[in-house]
Amino acid sequence: MKASIIDNRTKISPKLKFKTQEDVYILLAMARKKDGTHKKNISSSDKRNPKYVMRRVLKNHSEFYPSVDYMIEESRRRWEKFRIYISVNPRSIHKAWFNMQIEVNNILKANDPRFVDYIKDFSIEMKSLLHSPKSKSRAEYFLLDIDTKEDYSNPALELLVPTPNGHHGLIKPCNPKELHLPSYIELKTDAMILVYSNT
Repeated sequence: MKASIIDNRTKISPKLKFKTQEDVYILLAMARKKDGTHKKNISSSDKRNPKYVMRRVLKNHSEFYPSVDYMIEESRRRWEKFRIYISVNPRSIHKAWFNMQIEVNNILKANDPRFVDYIKDFSIEMKSLLHSPKSKSRAEYFLLDIDTKEDYSNPALELLVPTPNGHHGLIKPCNPKELHLPSYIELKTDAMILVYSNT
């Protein structure tokens, strides 16, 4: 069966807000076993994660399209089926670096044998920390995970894009109770929106 392509790049690009020098966004490529994915080439980060994950950090808006293109090609090389997401909110380099120092200090104080592996995988660990909600720069959007392919409208919607199982929507931060969301919609205050999928 031929893969169904979803490409949301042109809709998502205008929503990226690089307001300070320390703002970055996280692109994430993911291959999931439940999508019938089979590995072609395995990196060290893949071995540690059953979903097979690859991350890339965007330092400015001009990196968006080239980085997505790179991740599509690299994902095709590694996996048969994959999805690419981007954080809906920018991450703070300063917060991530501060959190990294805390983690390294805690490992050293505990004389934890993981220290050597942590340093060897420093780049992977840093990207993981940037991805973490505690490294969020600020809340630009909440994400609506809409588990239906039927049309959905809401005056609060800033963006609506398709996903393999429904839609992702972006809204400005607000009081969730005011939205009166149906049961098939999950509101996430810090999440990732689908950029591209071939599943």
